[in-house]
Amino acid sequence: MSAPSDKPPAMAIQDALEAVQTTLDRLMAQQEKQADLGGLMADCRDSLSETVGGMQSQMGDILQRLDQLQRRPHWQERPWMAWACGGLLGAVLVSLVWTWTPLRASRYEPLLSAVDAVLVQHYGALPRPVQEHLSAAYARAGVQGPGQRQAKGGPR
Repeated sequence: MSAPSDKPPAMAIQDALEAVQTTLDRLMAQQEKQADLGGLMADCRDSLSETVGGMQSQMGDILQRLDQLQRRPHWQERPWMAWACGGLLGAVLVSLVWTWTPLRASRYEPLLSAVDAVLVQHYGALPRPVQEHLSAAYARAGVQGPGQRQAKGGPR
């Protein structure tokens, strides 16, 4: 602004009014920017508040579920599974004991071995129908008959 004595008073007033108008325009522009920023900040604050509220609600739900899981043992959810696993384990144990326990020899086993030895020795001397019956009985048991195990040369 120039000194008031250099210009006529009307011009000085007009320059002063223009300066005031320019200052007011700048202030209004700044105020509009601040109002826009203020609106944006308010929108951001509202969005953040909604998001935080949603997250708190979800966290509450998750904590309730975790609390329920912690209170209830898992084996109570599926009792049939516990019974099935127990039965399977029992069956495995029984089969292992059955497999590893030596079978008790029958008291007739030595007698049958001695009779078999006699049959093998005298097989050739037996009548033909008796030989056929013995061979059939041995075949049903899945064992070689005395005729197949007899030494070459006949009975002794």
